Amino acid sequence: MSDNKKINILFISSVCPPSKNVTSTDIMINNIVEGISMCGHNIILAAVCKTGDDEAAIKEYYSKFVKEIIILPSNFKKKMTPIEYTISLFKNSYFHSFYRKNSKILLNVESDIVISNNVYFDEICYGKELKKLNPKQEYYQLWTDPMALSGVTPEIFKKRIKRWPFYIVEKKALKDEERIIYSTKSLMLFQKKMYPKIAKNMYYVDAGYIPNSESTTNFEVNNKIIYAGNFYKNIRNIEPLVEAIGELGEYELDIYGSGNCDVIIPENVKFHRRVSLDELKTKENEFFYSVCILNHSCIQIPGKVFYNIQKNNAVIVVADGPYREVLIEYLNEYKRFIVCENNKESIKRAIISLKDFSFDKEYIETMYSPQKIATDIVNGGL
Repeated sequence: MSDNKKINILFISSVCPPSKNVTSTDIMINNIVEGISMCGHNIILAAVCKTGDDEAAIKEYYSKFVKEIIILPSNFKKKMTPIEYTISLFKNSYFHSFYRKNSKILLNVESDIVISNNVYFDEICYGKELKKLNPKQEYYQLWTDPMALSGVTPEIFKKRIKRWPFYIVEKKALKDEERIIYSTKSLMLFQKKMYPKIAKNMYYVDAGYIPNSESTTNFEVNNKIIYAGNFYKNIRNIEPLVEAIGELGEYELDIYGSGNCDVIIPENVKFHRRVSLDELKTKENEFFYSVCILNHSCIQIPGKVFYNIQKNNAVIVVADGPYREVLIEYLNEYKRFIVCENNKESIKRAIISLKDFSFDKEYIETMYSPQKIATDIVNGGL
């Protein structure tokens, strides 16, 4: 599709207006919607809402970017146990009357493309049912996270029988789709191996930065490093970072989050409670450097790695787990991060290189702007 052609896009997604409780996925959705709007396309937002969601706040926020908002009900409860969720997945995979009934309102929407942003299973079902009702329409599936491999590596998945139902449901969701777009290249590559018969229909887009993120870049150069996030050892191991900072001495590390750390804490490392997103944004301006540790138990890259890449500060990304080399290779393509492995010596080398680190800001603004990522999505991925 031509980059210059302005089109109508029906975007089906769970959404959340900016608040203290937004997740990385919420930020990515906001980025995509705002990016598509910046490109001049008309968006009809089909917002999937659970009981208790603030529909008025959703309409107030997204009305700035979209032509029309249609509220769709969710068929999932807001809080569910893992067993309840699994049962609901299977039930909604094979019994579609709820979605078929509520999808009919979307038949009146004039659109050139339907993008089903598969944050939860509701979006998948709405997209599938709408496709049955209007098979001539062009449909894209957009996935920010996988189902079967969510939070686990392929090896862990094979050993956990309780995760196998997610494979069955995900395979059914992907079946017969012509355009399946993933939020990172590395995730697409893993999914191609997971579902080889569907691999030819899988594409990807890169994660972009938050619009206007440059507005908070008045950093004072210092030797202070911030880590924000949880650090439970069974998911993320922060101990090599703590030991590296302690041995280097000249840097200060402030950690905001919850977790466990069993090594001796040096004087230049301080632990703080987990803070709200608004408070964190204020805190981040006190630090010239930041560090992000990837999960060692899965193949996903947290969205927060990408959202502030337009800022001036240097960012260390610590890759861990059996697939760290794949993740390091992909992250180095951004030409924006200092990427290292999660061991003390590798982290020390990364920290020492901080003062000499630089990046091409024009390249980042060109390749990873919300408009560029939105254009890639509208064009069906890379």
